[in-house]
Amino acid sequence: MGKIKFIGFAFLCISVFANCAKKHDNKDQETIAALLLLTSGNCAQTQKIAANSYMSTLTPVPSSSCNQATIFGTDPNSTQAIGVSQLKATLAIAQGISGCTNTSNYIQNLINSAAPVNQTTWNSLVAGMQWTPLSSIVTEGMASVTKTWPSLTPSQLASIGTASVSQYQTFAYETMISVYASAASEASCTAAVLAKINADFPNTQFLWSTTTPTAAAPTLISIACTYGSARNTAIGQCATLNNLF
Repeated sequence: MGKIKFIGFAFLCISVFANCAKKHDNKDQETIAALLLLTSGNCAQTQKIAANSYMSTLTPVPSSSCNQATIFGTDPNSTQAIGVSQLKATLAIAQGISGCTNTSNYIQNLINSAAPVNQTTWNSLVAGMQWTPLSSIVTEGMASVTKTWPSLTPSQLASIGTASVSQYQTFAYETMISVYASAASEASCTAAVLAKINADFPNTQFLWSTTTPTAAAPTLISIACTYGSARNTAIGQCATLNNLF
């Protein structure tokens, strides 16, 4: 089985948020806020990491949904509602995986204890985020694709397709289960959910693991790119995104 390569901003942002969240006391709120960042759309969801350093996640939800209200919410209460909805979707999958009892209980506890972040924290989160509709996540993220999978042939690169919204959401929820399995110290769930990801998204077809797909037309689920004069150069540069805020 291939190991998950956390290439999408949807996953990288969790560690970014955790660094900021240490200033706050409610760890459940922090987890929910981090999970919210999973649902970016057929758009670039961009987070300001530092001065002149921005990271965007590119995913396949229609650009009509590429807005703050749909993805993140318009106030602390709507943000909490979106987060709880995502936790429930994650829980439903976890409960169907053998060996994930403790992980399911961990997620259920997050749901039970959920509460909105305070207005100051919410304002700070929103101030560092933007959403931009895109015509093609493959085109926008091509520098990251070639950096992450340098063995892809020119023919494969020219034939890359994008995952459906349903596929992206399922992959995101399954990946979050692996994060919660680690938090719950449940090794059986960590192994089981990785097996499920490999079954649902074989790395011969989908671009997500350390393995380069062999399919003639690979499928991109999500990809991160960066921009700004102080950007993280370990990740490919966005093709057109350059808005500074």
